[in-house]
Amino acid sequence: MSDPFHEDKLTRDRRRGDRREAIPAPARTTPARAPAVAVMPESKTLWDARDVATFLKASRNWVYQQAELGKIPSVRIGGLLRFDPEKIKALGSGELQAASTARLK
Repeated sequence: MSDPFHEDKLTRDRRRGDRREAIPAPARTTPARAPAVAVMPESKTLWDARDVATFLKASRNWVYQQAELGKIPSVRIGGLLRFDPEKIKALGSGELQAASTARLK
């Protein structure tokens, strides 16, 4: 039994009743784009609170609180809080004691 809609790669135009050649759907490809930011070596990237929380096995909320109290070394970039992975690793191993840099209110 033949399929009238796929016979010989021709399809029927229901509005006009004639046969037209089937046009294959274009393959969906994502265009290659340059990264929005320059890719830095792994040693130069900064961590966010999620990365620190994963490394220290703590919650993100705890990381934010400790950073505000100055117990975890951090840097504020605009409204973002970022952490140096080397300092966090040193803090986790007990090699580094962070100086308090808490803001006065």
